Amino acid sequence: MQKYTKIFIIFAILTINLIGLKFYLDIKDIKELKNMVVKDEAKALTALFLSFRETYQNIFIEKHIQIDEKTINLLPVRTNDAISSTFSKIVGDKITIRTVSDRPRNIKNKANNNEMNIIDFFNKNSDKESYFKAEENATFYYAQPLYITDSCLKCHGKKTEALETIRDRYDNAYNYKIGDLRGIVSIKVTKKDIVEKIDNNFYRDLKTTIILYILFLIAIYLIIRIIIKNEQQDANILKNKVDEQVKQLREQDNTLLQQSKMAEMGEMIGNIAHQWRQPLSAISTSASGIKLKNEFDTLDDDYLNGSLDSIVKSTQYLSQTIDDFRNFIKGDKDKRVFKLSDNIHTDLEILKGMLKHNEIKIELEIEENLEIESYPNELTQIIINIVNNSKDALTENKIKNKYIFINAKKIENKYIQISIRDNANGIPLDIIDKIFDPYFTTKHQSQGTGLGLYMTHRIVKESLKGEIAAKNITFNYEGENYTGAEFIIKLPHKIK
Repeated sequence: MQKYTKIFIIFAILTINLIGLKFYLDIKDIKELKNMVVKDEAKALTALFLSFRETYQNIFIEKHIQIDEKTINLLPVRTNDAISSTFSKIVGDKITIRTVSDRPRNIKNKANNNEMNIIDFFNKNSDKESYFKAEENATFYYAQPLYITDSCLKCHGKKTEALETIRDRYDNAYNYKIGDLRGIVSIKVTKKDIVEKIDNNFYRDLKTTIILYILFLIAIYLIIRIIIKNEQQDANILKNKVDEQVKQLREQDNTLLQQSKMAEMGEMIGNIAHQWRQPLSAISTSASGIKLKNEFDTLDDDYLNGSLDSIVKSTQYLSQTIDDFRNFIKGDKDKRVFKLSDNIHTDLEILKGMLKHNEIKIELEIEENLEIESYPNELTQIIINIVNNSKDALTENKIKNKYIFINAKKIENKYIQISIRDNANGIPLDIIDKIFDPYFTTKHQSQGTGLGLYMTHRIVKESLKGEIAAKNITFNYEGENYTGAEFIIKLPHKIK
């Protein structure tokens, strides 16, 4: 649930940032759009205004109308101000349009401070065709320059060459030359309907986007809630299945453990039989000899004492064997420090009869005074299982000279490595990766359970906290080359 909550929060933050970036860019675009709309409108108004002005001017210049006291008020110098005033009244002072000059004949056409700055701009930038400025208070200024042409010189050239009516009435605004800046068409636009519409559309879109985004987040949140609920249900189902599987595996492990113990008991009984065969035979021989000599009345004290000593020695050996097997079967789970050589010699004593019966020679190479803090009984179980496995392979493959090599040494200052090697021709490559699997065995069902190496692997990994591996190896011993399996056990010098 926390995972989905974090994803939702990150998604929401990223989306908000994207929306914010979008509207930031939109605001810039809208500002440009406002400028473009106002500029185009002002440019169109200027063209219309100048067309009227030029029309009136041409009427007089071409002498369609005689300039006199009655008609002089129709000249642009007079009409521009009247047209501007009337236009402003019609549009409600949202747009003002004037023709102004720094040297006007009509004082009403005198440029104000802002317009004087614009005139100065055109004087310095004669290549500019227009001027535009947008202020933060939504006031826009647009202007186009008015340059002197041939027709303008009729009234603004030399005074002596001007129309008589103009010359008699005005004393200023003469001596212009073609190309001089006479004035400007000045348009001032304040916030009006078209600009307001752009702003209104923008804020309407903003509100709509925010509402849709909130609805979208709510939908995502509800979907996440449904997903979490379904996942919790699935998790509960899975947990129940896992618990059931764990229960079954534990029951199976217990079954495997019991089967392994039974298999080990069978092995132990076989080992006991091998161990006891010779001393029992010696006891039987001594007892039979005493009885036979007694029947023939040839029993003397020396023979009797010697036979009884032999019987006592054999029974002591049987008693020691019983103690060794009992200690092993008891399975003490006590961790302690012990000498590895002592533990391995005790293990081999348990297996002595079996090894002798199968004519298997043990070759030991153990570092002196090598101590380990671990579970001695479980280490014994591991060694016996692997040695029994080698014994089976040696006898099944009918090896003539049977050897098992046990080597133990310290490595890396904190580990002990025990290797158990035989010369039974090795493990077939198609099964070497399966030998630690439960129930895997190459023997007939009546001869093996396939649990010995599986339990060995479990004990090494889980109880002794070590590692175990098996491989095939070719080696030389006493001038002869042999091939066999090698089990390598790596144990910590001290179990924590």
